[in-house]
Amino acid sequence: MDDKRGAITRRLAYALLTSGLLIWCLCVASPAHAQVTPPSEQETQAPPEAPEAPLPPPPKPVSIDLGWSWWNVDGNLAKFRQYATPPNGRFIRELRYISPFWRTGDNLRLQLWSPTEDDYRLESNLSFGFGTTRIEAWTTRNRFITPVPDILPTSERSVTESFFKQSLTPDFAVFVRYRQDGQNHYLESPRTPLLQNTRYWDAVAEGKLGNGQLSIGYTDWRYFDRTNTFPDTSMERWHARYLWEINPSLAVEGTFARMDLRQQNRPSSKMETLNLASDLMLGTATELALSFRQDRIALPVVQNATVQERRSTSALLIHRWSQWSLQVGVREREAERVRADRSFVDVPRWWTVEGRLWGRLSKQLRLTVRGWDERLNDPPAMLTADPRSLYWDNRRFAQVKLDGGTPAFNGYITYTYRRWANGARAVALNLNGITLGGTWTPRDDFSLFAEYSSEAWTARSEVTQSPTLDNFVPNSRVSTVGFNWNINSRATISASYTNFVTDNDNPLLLRDGNTEGRFFTANLSYRLPSDYELTLTIAPWSYRDEVVSLMDYDTHLVLLSLSGRF
Repeated sequence: MDDKRGAITRRLAYALLTSGLLIWCLCVASPAHAQVTPPSEQETQAPPEAPEAPLPPPPKPVSIDLGWSWWNVDGNLAKFRQYATPPNGRFIRELRYISPFWRTGDNLRLQLWSPTEDDYRLESNLSFGFGTTRIEAWTTRNRFITPVPDILPTSERSVTESFFKQSLTPDFAVFVRYRQDGQNHYLESPRTPLLQNTRYWDAVAEGKLGNGQLSIGYTDWRYFDRTNTFPDTSMERWHARYLWEINPSLAVEGTFARMDLRQQNRPSSKMETLNLASDLMLGTATELALSFRQDRIALPVVQNATVQERRSTSALLIHRWSQWSLQVGVREREAERVRADRSFVDVPRWWTVEGRLWGRLSKQLRLTVRGWDERLNDPPAMLTADPRSLYWDNRRFAQVKLDGGTPAFNGYITYTYRRWANGARAVALNLNGITLGGTWTPRDDFSLFAEYSSEAWTARSEVTQSPTLDNFVPNSRVSTVGFNWNINSRATISASYTNFVTDNDNPLLLRDGNTEGRFFTANLSYRLPSDYELTLTIAPWSYRDEVVSLMDYDTHLVLLSLSGRF
C-alpha cells in the first residue's frame, strides 16, 4: 500500500512539475514583433483626418472559469475547515453571463462561483432604463467544522438577500430589501447547537421633497430558534426623516422612529427615538455640527435594573486651513436607570472630548492624529453583594498615522492606544498596537509589498496572586511579504507569505491561546489567445498550537484553472 501511495505521489508531483514548466516556458517566451517600415520609406504627406471613433464592441456575454484543485490535510481537518471548505477535484470556479443588449439601457448579469461545491455564491442583477428599475439577488453558503477534540457534524450557514429599486422621479425612489440568514452551528458539549433562522425585510421611500430630502420606511425583523433555547422574537420599526436645507450655510435634520419588540408568552416592549441635528457654516473654512438624541424605552420583560430613557447631545467644530484641518468636539450622554429593586432612578452621565488633526507635513507625507477621552460621572448604585460600580468610568483612544511616499515607494505607519478603566474596582485594560507597511515599485512591471502589525495587551486588577488578569490577555503579531511581477504582456506571477503568532501566559493551558500559522500562496497566470487564461496556484500552509498539539495541521493545496470568454 505504501509503495502504491508513493507511486501516486510521484506521478502527481511529476504532473505538477510538468505543468509549471510548461506555463513558465510560455511566460518567458518572447512574443513575435511586428515589422516596422523604415523612416526613409514612410510617406511624408499629411495624414488624413481621423474618422469619428466608433462605439466599442459589446463584451462577450459568457465567461467561464473551470478549475481543478487538490488538497490534503495532515493533522486536524476540523481546524483547517474552521471557516470554510475549499473545493477538491474538478469544479466550476466562476460562470458569468452579461446580456448583449446593454447599450439600450437594459442589463442582465448572472455570476456563479463554485455552484456545485460545499461553499458557493450566486449573484444576479437586472436593470431597466439605465438603472431606473433595478433588481438584485444573491445567495451564499459555507460549510465548516467547529475545531474541538470531539467529532461534530458539519456546520452550515446560508444567507440569501434581494434588493429592488424603482425610481418614481429623477429625485425620488422606492427601495425594498430582504435577507434570510440560516445557521446550523454545532458546538462542543455541553453547549447547545445554534439552529436558528433570521428574516429581515424593509421598505424605504426617499428622495428630494421641497428644499430638502425626505425618507420614510418600515422594517420587519424576525428571529426563530429551532432548539427553543432562546425565545422567538419579532421587531417592527417605523421611521420618518427630513433634511431641510434652509440656505447654503444652514441645514436642519429631524428623525422620529418607533420600534415594537415582541417575544412568545412575554409582554411587548417598545422604544421611541427622536433625533435632531443641524449643520452650520460659520465661514468659508469653518463648520459647526450640533445633534441631540432621545430614546424612550419600555421593557416590561426586565425584572431588575433597566434603562428607561437615554439622551445624547454633541457639538463638533471643524476648521480647515490650506494644508491642515482640525476637528474638536464634545459629547454628553446620560441615562435614566431604574435600580434593581425599583426604588430609585439613577442618572449616570458620560462626558466625551474628541479631536482630530490631519494634513501634510510635506508634498510626500501626510499626518493624522485623532483621539477621544470618555469619563463617567455619577455612576449608578449597584445592588449586588459588592456595591462597587460595574461600569467603565474611563475609556481612552488615541491614534497617530503617518503615510505617503514617492512614485516608487509608498509606506505607512500607525500607532494605536486604547484604555478601559474601572477605578472603583482597580481594573484596567490597555492595548498598544502598531502597524507599518509599504509598497516598492522599482519598475512598472514589478512591485514588492510588506506589512507588520502587533497588538500588545496588558491588564491589572485588585487580584495580585497568580494567576492575575494580566496572565490571560493575548498578544499577537502578523507579518506579510509578497511581490507581483508582470513578466510580459501575457504572463504574471505573484506570491505572498503570511506569518501570525498569538501568545499569552495561558495559565489554564487552553487551546488557541499560543498558536502560530504560516501561509504561503503563489499564483502563475498566462493569457492565451482569444481571451483564454491559464492559472496555477500552489499554497502550502501550516498551523501549530503549542499547548494542544491535536489542533496542528499541515496542508498542501494546488489549483489549476482555465478561463475564457465566449
